Amino acid sequence: MLVDFSMIVDASAVGEPDHNHYLGGFVDVDGAPARKRIVVCDRVTLEYLAVTESDKETGEWKIHHLPEYEQESLLVLAFDDTGVFNVIGADFVTQEAE
Repeated sequence: MLVDFSMIVDASAVGEPDHNHYLGGFVDVDGAPARKRIVVCDRVTLEYLAVTESDKETGEWKIHHLPEYEQESLLVLAFDDTGVFNVIGADFVTQEAE
């Protein structure tokens, strides 16, 4: 399963409207878009910060209206809830300002 966390998307809002940061990307399995559960955590404390699902047709995921966190302080995990694949993660992630 390939997870590209570098893609930043500006789309529908999730979270608190007074926060102006976001994350986004794509998930695919063997080159085909896939629906996976995406979890964002603080990389030091592992505090849960946000969750979403990637779109099964496009593999796209996005989380908007995040508060501002320190640079490279986030951990993003893509879970395969079918149990076929192991979790894929991206460490030292930084959200973008909208």
